[in-house]
Amino acid sequence: MQATHPPGGDDRGAISLIAVFFAVFAIAMLYSLIGTAQAIAFREGLQDHADKAALSSAILHARSMNLIVLINLVMAGLLAILVALKLVEGLAILGIIVAAGLAWITGGSTLAAIPPLKSVRDSVSSLYDSTKDPVYEALTALHDMASTVRDVAPMVAAAAALSNEDANGLHGFAASTRTTEGLPVVDDSFDYLCAKSGGIIDDLWTAPLTNAGVPIDTLGLGDVVEGMTGTLSEWFCGDSSGGPPSYPHTRTKGYPSTADDEECQASEAVSGEGEAAVSDACTRASRYQAAADPDGTTGACRTGEDCSVTGPYETNAARAREQCSPEGTPRPSQYVYQQRHGTVDYEWDGEAWRLLDRRYDTPRLMGTKKHGLPLPCGPKELNPRVAVGYNKIVRQSSDVSELIPVCSTESLPLTLPGHTPRKGDRMTVEFEEVTHILGCVVQIKESVELGSGESGGDGGDEKSPKKMREGIKLGDEIFQIRSFVQRDAGALDASRAVRLALWDRPSPGDPLSALRQFSDVGFAQAEYFYDGKVGEEWMWNMKWRARLVRFHLPDDGNDLAILAGLCAETDTGCDGLLPTLKQLEAVIAH
Repeated sequence: MQATHPPGGDDRGAISLIAVFFAVFAIAMLYSLIGTAQAIAFREGLQDHADKAALSSAILHARSMNLIVLINLVMAGLLAILVALKLVEGLAILGIIVAAGLAWITGGSTLAAIPPLKSVRDSVSSLYDSTKDPVYEALTALHDMASTVRDVAPMVAAAAALSNEDANGLHGFAASTRTTEGLPVVDDSFDYLCAKSGGIIDDLWTAPLTNAGVPIDTLGLGDVVEGMTGTLSEWFCGDSSGGPPSYPHTRTKGYPSTADDEECQASEAVSGEGEAAVSDACTRASRYQAAADPDGTTGACRTGEDCSVTGPYETNAARAREQCSPEGTPRPSQYVYQQRHGTVDYEWDGEAWRLLDRRYDTPRLMGTKKHGLPLPCGPKELNPRVAVGYNKIVRQSSDVSELIPVCSTESLPLTLPGHTPRKGDRMTVEFEEVTHILGCVVQIKESVELGSGESGGDGGDEKSPKKMREGIKLGDEIFQIRSFVQRDAGALDASRAVRLALWDRPSPGDPLSALRQFSDVGFAQAEYFYDGKVGEEWMWNMKWRARLVRFHLPDDGNDLAILAGLCAETDTGCDGLLPTLKQLEAVIAH
């Protein structure tokens, strides 16, 4: 049958025209999808390279810091050899002194120990002298090595961060704005290295005790050698910038103290003809103290002694009240005092409470150490047992019975609001008072000079370890590593095909055109940091680590200018992006 056509013409092939346009649209959609996937993969890869560059540079910085820490530890270990030898020599010298000092007690039997001790001292001293120079040479070499690591590490990290990326068409850098400053470490003192060497000796001899459960820190034995070597580095380690060796010493001094007591305590500095005078002073001080000692139960003047105002007991009590004042420096740590309980009657005369009379119980001798009590009087921060305040005046007359207490809890009876007492009402109040301060103990810290003369060296600057710069805090700009990498995004295969849908017309306006300049640039930030406990020394523990952190630009204008200069030296062109990036960094989630 012959085909018929509708009136108005032949419409065969009309769908082909529509198909042509749809095919172009479909191809554009397909390439748009492909282009989107390629763009995502491109950006992911670009960001991975930026992260890798920043993190690898930060890791190299952290490893360099750990290397300097290792050098410090090796230096302390080497110097510990000299410290150990000097410690043995010192013990031998001490043994000789003790043996000589006990000779008069033991009838000279301890003198037999002196020759072998002297032989040990001479042998160890000779070994020290022969070991000193090789150890010093090694310390100097290690010091120079640490200085080289400090100066070179940032530049090596910056050069190595993208050293293998040129083959992938990447250009960029990863560096700190403080690269030229080197790592944030400076030379420490040789005296401190000597103290650290003593700490190694402490760890060695206290390890068995610690493993056995002995409370080293509680007993104050943990840092004995470290304390000595730190202050006596000239003798232990042979080089120091200080003067004559000295050693910190805490001396316990008891009060009250008389002129005879002071003269007797100075006996160690007196010899020859002065010994007789010192002996007389000690005898007088001993006799006076025996007469002034209080009763062991009541704390009162003992029967049979001179108990007048001018007698030893009352004179010593007045002297103790003055010398043991909590206002002194240093403050007394222990007290011996007399305390008594009392009651007092009051009568209301219609306007106020009138004192009638006081009655006292038998006084008691008290001691802060013996009874585990806090300090008896003084400011609130001293934990007073009896009352706040401290009265230095004992009495205002020559009557021995008219005593002004050091402090007391006595106070007027309490009157409740709305309950006014009637005339003639009486009330009894109990109180405690400290009647006498009889003695106290003060811990006096002093420095004992063990020698005289000039310093034994130049301070060991060329043999010193490294320490952190002053004022450095974690998270500072010097710890931050930023990376910028660039790769040509125009080489993406789908980018040209996507434009088919435009039919050769110009691209439409882009509301995010400011971000288009970041299409082929990736950026990231990492930092190196100390991952240890609070209070640990950063340059004596190998706990330096690296991590990626959220990207932000420097707040300091100089650092921002340095970053722009680093950008300008590369092909990334990131120097032109920094102003825009500074405006947008608050919304960048990286």
